[in-house]
Amino acid sequence: MPIMEPVVGRIRPSVMPFDLWPVAESDTGWLRIHGAVQPAEVGAAVWSLISHSGPTGDDFVVPDTPAAALRLLVDLGHDPNPEVEFRGAVVRVWNEDGGTSPPPAGRTHVDVDRADLPGLLRSAQSDLVGFLEAARRWADTTAPEHAGQFVAALDEGLRITEPLPL
Repeated sequence: MPIMEPVVGRIRPSVMPFDLWPVAESDTGWLRIHGAVQPAEVGAAVWSLISHSGPTGDDFVVPDTPAAALRLLVDLGHDPNPEVEFRGAVVRVWNEDGGTSPPPAGRTHVDVDRADLPGLLRSAQSDLVGFLEAARRWADTTAPEHAGQFVAALDEGLRITEPLPL
């Protein structure tokens, strides 16, 4: 049986230095997000989401306070839309909507048995709900004045508690 685990691509400190809150470091390029993440892993996930959601290069301005960083995520949002193609008993899912039809041959995808998909989506959503709870605890200590707005934006942007389209 396949598994589906929500992840966020890490931003390495060597690429974009950051010191507003503790950020877990790792040799891997992905951080699995779920309810048992430690505060520094939440910090790494939030910084990565901020970095992936906004302007790049010289247009990106590193925020100078935790509150400014969380407001940036609230203001920019993050769009996790995958591209999905139904192929009989198989569902092909690309990691992001590339805006081209059909998708280029080199783009990453996974084929999932259509019967397995509802359970996989429920499991992934459970991990995300747990992460949202961990993010709330983290935000309550990191920038309490913006915690509620941050958690709401994270939930809306990643569509965590939105009903699954099953």
